[in-house]
Amino acid sequence: MNKQEKIGKVMKEFKEGTLKTSAGKKVKSRKQAVAIAMSESEGYAEKADLISQINIDSLQEAEDILKA
Repeated sequence: MNKQEKIGKVMKEFKEGTLKTSAGKKVKSRKQAVAIAMSESEGYAEKADLISQINIDSLQEAEDILKA
């Protein structure tokens, strides 16, 4: 999942009303949803870059790193 897909996923959650803050409250503001999407996509992008820089032998190892 690339950065744009992650942002799209978060924004879809916002539209459906299922996006929640780290405190567990429902996100009501579109600006807040965008901030969450950008924050989550940055973390994901950094992990994806790490995987591409090191030699990963299996897809399972890569998935484990992304889940962490």
